[in-house]
Amino acid sequence: MTLARHHWLGSDRAMRVSVWVAFGLLLHLLEGALMPRAFPFRLGLAHLAALLALSLDGFGTAMQVSIWRAVVGSLFYGTFLQMSFFLSLTGAVAGTATMALALLMGKKLFSEIGISLAGAAGSAGAQCLVASLLLGSPMLFLLPVILILGLFGGLLNGVLAHGILEGRTL
Repeated sequence: MTLARHHWLGSDRAMRVSVWVAFGLLLHLLEGALMPRAFPFRLGLAHLAALLALSLDGFGTAMQVSIWRAVVGSLFYGTFLQMSFFLSLTGAVAGTATMALALLMGKKLFSEIGISLAGAAGSAGAQCLVASLLLGSPMLFLLPVILILGLFGGLLNGVLAHGILEGRTL
């Protein structure tokens, strides 16, 4: 039996979205607590919730999860409508959209790991673009750092998602 057949995933859509948002928010807050405050970059572990929601409940649910996680996470941190909020929201939306495109290309071309890595790259690129627009200067020099961290997080998320979706004990 796959995870998609569990009873809690088969019930009301709003409840499923809420569970995914709570899971993503937990990962978001946990990562924030573990990363030093002086370090402005994240691995993007909360994308795991979006990847699982995308795989099990579809694009609409995954996008809702990503947006709500970014909004509620910024409220927890007191950064709503600040630059970090816009970067988080941009990364969440772009990462989810990129993962959805990779998933549309097919499971034969991309595994969960490949889908997650694509999402990490999309998130990093979009965040650099938005940072450049908000700051009024090109921020491409940050792209390698953001990509390396994002791809590490994307690899971790992909391995975890694959294990969860295959029903393996992690």
